[in-house]
Amino acid sequence: MKELAPYVKDYFIKRMIEYEKARYVISIKILGLILLIIVVTSAILTYLNVLKGESFTFLMGIIVGYIMTHLKMFIKIEEKK
Repeated sequence: MKELAPYVKDYFIKRMIEYEKARYVISIKILGLILLIIVVTSAILTYLNVLKGESFTFLMGIIVGYIMTHLKMFIKIEEKK
């Protein structure tokens, strides 16, 4: 039984990684879709003069900052000490 333990452990670790990868991809797609809807809707409202250009620029700045913050978690940047 002890001989099987490492194989069982490796199997469950591989399955867990595959499951987390699938969840990650789905969540990124949903996030992208939500951001796209927000950008397109606000662009249309700006074009129709319902939303001012300053507000549109502010919203785009917030979205870019949000994306940069989340990319920072995935891209490891070495900090000098």
